[in-house]
Amino acid sequence: MLATASQSLLDVTVVANNLSFGNKTHGMSIGTEIDNTDGGLGDNFIVANNISINNALLGIREREGVGPNNQFVNNIVYGNGKAVFGEEDYEWPSAAESTDQGIIMQNVQFVQFQADGSGNYRLQSNSPAIDAGIAISILSTDFDGRPRPQGKGIDIGPFES
Repeated sequence: MLATASQSLLDVTVVANNLSFGNKTHGMSIGTEIDNTDGGLGDNFIVANNISINNALLGIREREGVGPNNQFVNNIVYGNGKAVFGEEDYEWPSAAESTDQGIIMQNVQFVQFQADGSGNYRLQSNSPAIDAGIAISILSTDFDGRPRPQGKGIDIGPFES
């Protein structure tokens, strides 16, 4: 479930359909430093349909200072150094009780992956990312402006095949 009955997508922070690779630490880092937010927690994040691969430490990191309502849904995390997910101590599930579902830990199968960012990051026809995402109403187009979906479902990552 992406939002509770009392929430709309306007009440959450959505991090969706991104590609992150080759970072010196984490592919994505979700949360907040509560010392800088008057004690407010980083909560109600929806992290969905992202590709986070080949990062030095974690594919997706959940920082300290998060609440229990963060959701990690249908992300591809592959080839990361320490772990797929983790919090400050590289443990998962986190103490904040965030949920994760539909995680894919397979090679993405890009048309032409290049670690320097010069490749073609569209999906090959055999990619596990094709039709494996979830629909998020506020994200109706891909990075090229093409409507989502193009096939039977939403693709994971920035490009719809």
